Amino acid sequence: MKPIYLEEQKQIQLNILAKVDQFCEENNLRYSLGGGTLLGAVRHKGFIPWDDDIDIMMPRPDYDKFVHNFNGYDKDLTCAAHEIDKNFIQIFAKVYNNKTLLKEQSLQDPLGIFIDVFPIDGFPSDERTVTKYVRKITFLRKLLQIKNLDNKLRWKRIIAKSILYFFPVNYLQKRMQKAIKEYPFEESLYAGATCGRYKEKERYQRDVFEKYTTLDFENRKFKVIKEYDLYLKQHYGDYMKLPPVEEQVGNHTEYAYWK
Repeated sequence: MKPIYLEEQKQIQLNILAKVDQFCEENNLRYSLGGGTLLGAVRHKGFIPWDDDIDIMMPRPDYDKFVHNFNGYDKDLTCAAHEIDKNFIQIFAKVYNNKTLLKEQSLQDPLGIFIDVFPIDGFPSDERTVTKYVRKITFLRKLLQIKNLDNKLRWKRIIAKSILYFFPVNYLQKRMQKAIKEYPFEESLYAGATCGRYKEKERYQRDVFEKYTTLDFENRKFKVIKEYDLYLKQHYGDYMKLPPVEEQVGNHTEYAYWK
């Protein structure tokens, strides 16, 4: 198999994003660049130079329409999501190029080169409830991640088998799906990527995810939330400042090949 190096991988990801953008435009679906991809658009007008992935986010109503209808739109692309494949363990979707093979550090089974699609769900309004809610989701996510690990080390295999004896994967998935959808997007005052890595920092007033503009990303224009400055400050603090050199490394891909 022919290896795919970082710059070619980024171009493949960019082409996936362009197709997703086109599909959303044709079907009137809301989305925004998210996480480090949104940071890259603002700070670098493209990829963060050392980054190796693309993240977007969609309000839950748009996300559900997307994952149930995207497959078949492009013969080279596949959407993988738990909502349409109960064997897919991740709690967000991936759109991947099915002519490629990529091994991600957090996934046991390789897919193709992909972009991540995160649903935006409601958050509790009560401040005291937020911490308990985030802890519950974080706990369930960690249990699922143990199942998802490439358990090369014996101690990891032992831990995974022990946990899954008491908490089968299907049970954990049902609990997780119920938890992240507990507060419907349309009925909540606050919303965010409840399955995101930044926990309480993911919570914003819902209207942050209801107003959009565009930004340049690698000489193309893509949708972003209008309140991107608020979002990036809450996520990253002084986001225009570069991290220390030793932290300027990608941490997702183990290998990528053309099939």
